[in-house]
Amino acid sequence: MENQTLSMLQQQFPLSPKKFWKKIMASLVGCLLVALIALGAATFIQNAFISEICFFVVLVVVVYFLLRAWYIKVYIRRYFYSASDDFVTIKKGVFAPAEIHVQYPKIQDVYVDQDILDRIMGLYDVHIASATVSSGIEAHFDGVEEAAADGLKLFLLDKIRGDEQSSDTPPGSVASSSQTASANSKPLDTSQMISSTQYPISSKWMGMQVIVAFVHALWFSALISPLLFEGGIILVLATFILIFLCQIIYYVIWRGNFHFAFLPDYIQLFTQVIAKSEQHMPYRTVQDVIVKQGIIERMFGLATVSIQNAAANQPAQRSGWGGMTNKSQAVDIPGQTPEDANKIAEIVRSISLTRNSARTGL
Repeated sequence: MENQTLSMLQQQFPLSPKKFWKKIMASLVGCLLVALIALGAATFIQNAFISEICFFVVLVVVVYFLLRAWYIKVYIRRYFYSASDDFVTIKKGVFAPAEIHVQYPKIQDVYVDQDILDRIMGLYDVHIASATVSSGIEAHFDGVEEAAADGLKLFLLDKIRGDEQSSDTPPGSVASSSQTASANSKPLDTSQMISSTQYPISSKWMGMQVIVAFVHALWFSALISPLLFEGGIILVLATFILIFLCQIIYYVIWRGNFHFAFLPDYIQLFTQVIAKSEQHMPYRTVQDVIVKQGIIERMFGLATVSIQNAAANQPAQRSGWGGMTNKSQAVDIPGQTPEDANKIAEIVRSISLTRNSARTGL
């Protein structure tokens, strides 16, 4: 099979050769797990018929893995994306290829994320979200290295901004366009500047998460306690402590890495624990700004600001393991006092009105 001719955008920001090995590793984990279980069953169950079935399962797994490796290789070979003056095109697939064209003015959100294997291998996924479900599933560049991810992100944000220089720049000159976007991406120089520095997550939020972690650990320990009956109360207590501590550590790391900033043309949100995500929501796409309080938040006197666009509740996207996952595209700013939350919401509304209110719906 011949390689597909690369577009100028692909030449500028190519897929990483490590993409193949990342997908192979993801498949290898599942195949090894099934094969080990089958071999273990054949070893410990002294039955000729069962052993034959187990060895047949191992054979099927090996054949599946080889076919999967062939499929991934062809999938990457056929992976194609390009950019014109009006839209970005992404083609992918082997047996049932899909081709999607997303107009720049229709892009609601641009975000960069990594799953665990991406972090290990230094790969990134760049996602484009429009108001359609299919964009969340198909419209992303997965398996690029950091420099290419940053370049694609800035190129798309520059196209969304739609300034004169961006519209006149051909895809082959993406680098200079990206540098311009990067130079212009400075916080708003106003007295109402919003960022996690001016509006940090309250220390009360961490206290709230301690209660949430305690309830989750207690509920899960009670749920599995019948399975741990023979181990007695000590094993149940150890399970409770482990779950509780893991959640607390997670929340501490998440809070330490949480960052948001209002830049001249879009809202930037960064989160990271093991995997990391960087989200960019243009002001012109903002549809709703909601200040919300859950029951526990009301107890602690806290509120969350949720900034939503038309892509905020896309029901399904492909996960890093090849499955489907739900992922909201809303920009959520938690751990604020009601007063600060209302200030942030009011400023977001005022900024959005200056960024083409006919499109924002505000």
